[in-house]
Order: sequence, then C-alpha cells, then structure tokens
Amino acid sequence: MKKKPTAQLGRLVLCPLLLWSAQAALAQPPSLEEARARLDKEAAVWISGLTGQKEKDLKFAPLDARVPVQACTSAWSFDQPFGPGRGLRARCKEPKQQLFLSQSTEPVMPAGLSSPAEAAFRPSAAATKKKVLVAKTNLNAQQPIDPSQLELREEEIHGPASEYFTATEGLEYAQAIRTIKAGEPLRSRDIQPAILVRRGQQVLLAIESVPGLSVRVRLEAQEDGRFGQQIPFRNKESGRLTSGQVTGPGQARGL
Repeated sequence: MKKKPTAQLGRLVLCPLLLWSAQAALAQPPSLEEARARLDKEAAVWISGLTGQKEKDLKFAPLDARVPVQACTSAWSFDQPFGPGRGLRARCKEPKQQLFLSQSTEPVMPAGLSSPAEAAFRPSAAATKKKVLVAKTNLNAQQPIDPSQLELREEEIHGPASEYFTATEGLEYAQAIRTIKAGEPLRSRDIQPAILVRRGQQVLLAIESVPGLSVRVRLEAQEDGRFGQQIPFRNKESGRLTSGQVTGPGQARGL
C-alpha cells in the first residue's frame, strides 16, 4: 500500500494561502498619511505647472482634523474658485470628495529663538503691516459669511500676504471651517464654499433651451451642493435625472 504524499499535499494547500495573503496585503487601502501625501504631491505638481514654482518648495497647511482625506482612485483635479492665492480646491470623482488647501511656509526663526512656540511670543522680523479683512464679530464654523461681518483694518500679518483677504468680493458664498474670533484676520485656509443647496431641497434650475432664452423648472437636489459644484437633480413627476451647477442659494444652472 502506497503512502499518501502528505508533504506535497501540504505545499499545494500552502501555496494558495500564501498567494491570497500577498494579494490581501496589496489590496490594503493607503493610510490617511499616504493619501494626504499623494494629494499634496499632485497639488504641488499642479501649482508648479501654473506658477513655475519648484515642487519641492511648495507645502500645504494641515487640514481641519474633522476633514479626513480618502485615497482617490483617480487623479485629483484642482482649481482656484476664489481666485489666485485664495486657496486651492481639490476634487476627486471616486470616492466623491472635495477639499480646500492653502499653501504654507516653514516658520522663519529670528536670531536667538529656538522654536516656533517661542517665536509666537516675540515680534518676528518677517511680520509686515497690511490692510486686511478682519472679523467684526465671531464667525461660527460651518456658517455662511456675511460681508457685513468683516471690516478692512491694518494688521500685522505673518507668512504669505496672498493668504489674507483685502476685499469681500468672492466671499458672498463662503463659510468658515472653524470659529474665527472677533478681531482675527480672515485667511484663505479658514474658509470654503458654503453649502447652498441641500439634498431633498426643491431647487430652481435654469435651462437654456435656445440661445438667449432660458426656462426655469423646480427639481429636487439629490446631493448637497456648494457654489460652482455640479450635482444631480430629479424631476419628481417623470423621475428623470439631470445635472446642474449650483449658482446660488436654492438655484442652479442646467448643463
């Protein structure tokens, strides 16, 4: 009677297990740190192509801790909805997400100081005086900003002047991402486009049927939408879906 080739059988069973383990390891999603690193890299490449700055010199400020970065399965797309130097919008199709980045610089340490914490309590040689927008009252997080809540005042600013606002133009549909205290300058990293359309809301959608002539219909928003964002809408009667671009509170334009 022949003995069963147990050793060979063991190898045959083990090989698929090793292959499965290797595939599982490769399938593990990137960590939050890896996802943020990739986002920063792609953002630096985009800005470098736009401004000619070196990628290695471009750094970005930390995001709000409540806004996790998910790994984007496709390439990120970028634009500057508030104008040059006023924040960078990053969008991903899958999984659908939208983030806002602002450029950051390493702190300049005056002579005799050893840490950024120590420098915060002493005048910085890099500080400059400039008229910038300052909050007149506390601006609450996730609340739309009213331009009347801001005033132009000369302040001592630190870091790139492009991070600060000098006019309210473009802030009509913005909201703070954190509480901004009265007397505090407003910076591009502190804001993002406000949600102007809520999921399930009846929205007035303007559709241009012929050049110069538009028809307005009320459709139901299928997602929350910020200014300039493209989201789907549904006709309750026909069930038909259509896409539109958010143009204001409860308003959109057909595409």
